[in-house]
Order: sequence, then C-alpha cells, then structure tokens
Amino acid sequence: MNRAQIKLLNSVYSILLLLMLCVPVYGQENTDEELVEQINSTEFEIAMGYGRSNELNTFNNNNAYQPQGGFSFNLGIRYYINYNFSVGLHIKGYSDNIRNYDTFSTMGYSNTRNLTLMNFNFGLNARYTWGNKWQPFIFAGAGYITGGVLDWEEVEPFNSFDGLAFDFGTGLGLMVAQNTMFSLTIAQSLGAAWWEFEPAYTATDNKFNPGYLSIQLGFSFFFLGTE
Repeated sequence: MNRAQIKLLNSVYSILLLLMLCVPVYGQENTDEELVEQINSTEFEIAMGYGRSNELNTFNNNNAYQPQGGFSFNLGIRYYINYNFSVGLHIKGYSDNIRNYDTFSTMGYSNTRNLTLMNFNFGLNARYTWGNKWQPFIFAGAGYITGGVLDWEEVEPFNSFDGLAFDFGTGLGLMVAQNTMFSLTIAQSLGAAWWEFEPAYTATDNKFNPGYLSIQLGFSFFFLGTE
C-alpha cells in the first residue's frame, strides 16, 4: 500500500470515528412509539466499493506482487432481535487485479500474465447499532470462502481455493426515510484458504490468507415490525 492510499484510509477512519462520537445523541427526542416500530424489523442491504487483498505472496514463491485493488460488494439480509442488536446472512466478495505477473513453467520459461484474484464469502454476521437518524454500528462475522485466479486472456480459472474467513468492521448509516438508509462501511477480513493445487512451480505450499480490506457505500431497505 503506497503513502497516498495510507493517507486516504487514515482520513476516512478519522472522519468516521469523529462522526460516531458526535452523532449518537442526534434525534433522541423521538418518541418511544417510533422506536418500537423498528423492533423486530428485517433489513435488506446492498453495498459496493473498493477492496484490496491483504496477501502480498498469494502464490507462495519468491515472485511477490503488489495488489492493486478492485471492486468489492456485499449483499445481505438481517433480522433485528431488538432495537440495537441484529443478526444476518451475507454474500460478499472482491476482485483484486494483478498486472504483469511473471509466471514460470517447469522448463524455466517466464510468461508475463495479467491476473484477477476473485474471492466470495458466504456466512453469518452480528451487528450492534445505536443512534436514530444517524446510526453508527460495529459488526463481526464468519463464513465459508471460495474463489480463484483468472487469466485475462482465458475463460476458465487456472486455480481455485476454499477456506474460512472472519471479518469485522465499523460504519455509519443515515436514515433518509423511515425504512431507507444509506451507509459508509469499513471492513477487514482475515482467514485461511488452500489452493486446489500448488499455485506456482516454485511454490512452498498451497495455503494463503484470503482476507481483504474494503470501503463501501451501501443502501438498506427495512420492513418494519410492530410490537
């Protein structure tokens, strides 16, 4: 990660933390009846943004590469046990581009290729939310992870992987209507996965970390319950 990316991430974190400290008291004059309407509600969410792999040596050899980042997404549904706590199901993932990577054959020939690392996570998560109009939240989750590496000139992936992943993060939502929310989320994923076969001729093993950092803008729609 270069200095410009580090400065950008630090700025986003600082702004988000400042908002989380300042806005929880906003809208506390609302009545109990309004709060009760949101208990036991169901939320559908979709988010998209930037994702970047944590792994600098995915192919477990001496030919390291610098991940350039790419598209990330999150689709989910969650159920509110009470006003603050909810549990949900998610499908999330990212694609990370790898340009001009030198691969070596068993004969020692070098071949420069443009690759894309694809990652998909199917799992469960829990989230704690507070506030009213402005809604800061924290969350954590776990799931089954799968994916592969695509060559830009080929249709089929030349290697695939499976594993487990854990993710956690924070965010800030803005209720623009009684059942509509926009959000900004920062999440970090960690895990362990194994390639179907050794990813390179000089690879030391077939294990790697499939985790990634993501920054996403999201949209949520709520079906409100009553009590």
